[in-house]
Amino acid sequence: MKKTIFLCIFILIWSNFTFAKEYIDLPENHWAYGAINEMIEKGVFTGYDDGTIKPDQTITRAEFAKILVKTFDLEKFSDEYRDFKDVDNSHWAYDYIKIAQDYMITYTTSDTTVDLSGIGENKLVKVNIDGKTITDTPSNIRKYLDEFNQKNSGPKFYPNDALTRECAGHDIVRAVSDYLRVADVEENILDMFVDKNEITDSLKGHIAIAIKTSLMHGVGDDKFNPKGSLTRAQVAQLISNALALVKKNRHGNRSNIGGRTVIVAIFANDNKYSWNYEYKDDIRIMETCLDNVGIAVRYLIRNIKKYGPEPTFVYDWKKNNDLLYYAQFNESLVNNNNDSYKIEKKWICDNIDENAIKEKYNADNIAYCLFFNTDDYNPYPSHCWQGDFEIVNIFTKLDGAQIEASTYAHELLHTFGAPDLYEKSDLITQEYVDHLETIHSDDIMRGAIVDGRILEKFSELDAYYVGLLDECNERIQWGLGLSEYQNN
Repeated sequence: MKKTIFLCIFILIWSNFTFAKEYIDLPENHWAYGAINEMIEKGVFTGYDDGTIKPDQTITRAEFAKILVKTFDLEKFSDEYRDFKDVDNSHWAYDYIKIAQDYMITYTTSDTTVDLSGIGENKLVKVNIDGKTITDTPSNIRKYLDEFNQKNSGPKFYPNDALTRECAGHDIVRAVSDYLRVADVEENILDMFVDKNEITDSLKGHIAIAIKTSLMHGVGDDKFNPKGSLTRAQVAQLISNALALVKKNRHGNRSNIGGRTVIVAIFANDNKYSWNYEYKDDIRIMETCLDNVGIAVRYLIRNIKKYGPEPTFVYDWKKNNDLLYYAQFNESLVNNNNDSYKIEKKWICDNIDENAIKEKYNADNIAYCLFFNTDDYNPYPSHCWQGDFEIVNIFTKLDGAQIEASTYAHELLHTFGAPDLYEKSDLITQEYVDHLETIHSDDIMRGAIVDGRILEKFSELDAYYVGLLDECNERIQWGLGLSEYQNN
C-alpha cells in the first residue's frame, strides 16, 4: 500500500513538472514574459523545435490574422469575400484571412498602364513595368500588360509583409470594437507624438482610440513610429492589453443588478412571423407581454433585496412610450443562431439612442427585449450578449402554450450573468447538472414552470453569478466556474 501511494505522488509531481515549458530565449525577467506566456496558454503562440519562442521575430500580416481570429473568436460579419491575388486557398492562413479581412486593412492594386499613344506598331519601345525593363513593340507590350494586370491588379492582402504599428492599431480596435467604451476620440490626442504626420490619415481615428484606451503606447522619444514593424513580444503585449480591456468591459451595457435597469421593448417582425397592431388577439398578446415583464421584475426585485440592494426597474412602455419600438426585419430571426443577434444589434444601433435613454432614466443597465409573435413550435426564448448589448429574444409561444413570466425572469437574469443550470457549460459541470436533476431542483435558472406565477427558487448560486455575493459554497463544492464579477 505504501509503495502504491508513493508511486501516485511521484507521477503527479513529474506530470506537473513536464508541463512547465520553458524557452531558452524567454527568461523570467523578459519584459513581455507574462504576455507571451498568456499567448502560449491560449494556444495562440507555439514554440519552435529548437526550444525557442523567438520573441524578437517580426510578425507578418498573415500571422496577425491568425492571432486575431484565434484570440477573439472572430466571425465574418459580411458575406463578401475579396478574392485576393496573393492569397489562394492553398495558403496556410487562407481560412484566417477569409475572416480577418473584415477587421484588417486590405489593399487594391490598380492596373499598371503605359502611354503608347502615337508610337508606330513596328517601332521598338523600352518601358519599365514593376521594376522590369522590357523592349518590344507596342502590341506585345500591351499584351504583356494585360497578362501582368490580370495576375497582379485587384485586391491584395500582402500576407508576408511585416505588420506595421499603425495597421496593428487599426486592426485591434476593429477586432475589439464591441468592448470599447469610449465616445468619439479627438485625433488631437496624437499631438503627443512628434511623428504624428507620418500616420496614414485614414488610420488616425483608430490610432487615437488605441492610445486613449491604452491598447497601444508610444515607442519613446515622443514617437509612435507608425510604419515600424512589430515583434512577437510586442504583439503578445498588444493582445494581452486587448484581452484585459475585453475582460474589464465584458459586462456589456449592464453593470449592477442592484442599480437602475431600463428594459426596452421591441416588437419585431421577421420574414416569417409578424404582429398585426390592429388585430385584437395580437394586442392582447402584447399586453400579456407587458404583464409578464412586470411579474418578472417584481420577482427579481423581491429576491435581489434579500441581499441588500434596492434595485429599480423601468419597463412600463405604456407609461414611457420612448421604451417601445417596432422593428421590421427581412431575415428569419426566430432561431438560436448568433447571426440573428448581430442583425438585431445593428438595428438597435441604427434606431435607438442608448445614450439618451441612459441619461433620461439615469440607468445603470439596459436590456433590449425583442418580442416575436410566434406559433406553437419554436426555439426556446434566448439571451445573447453582443459586446456591449444585452439582447433577449422572447418567442411568445412554445409547445402550444404562451411563454410565462418565469421565462422572462430567467432570461433577464441571463443579462446579468446567470448561467443555465440544465446543461453543461464552461461554468457548469455535468456532475452538477445531474445532481440538480436528482434532487428535482426548482432553481429559476434550471427551468421555468408554465404558470402565471413564478414559483422557482432564486438560489445563492444565482445570486453569486449575478454579482450579489462574492462567493458561494455550492460553487466551491461542485468545482463550478467563476462568475464574471469575481473573474474581473
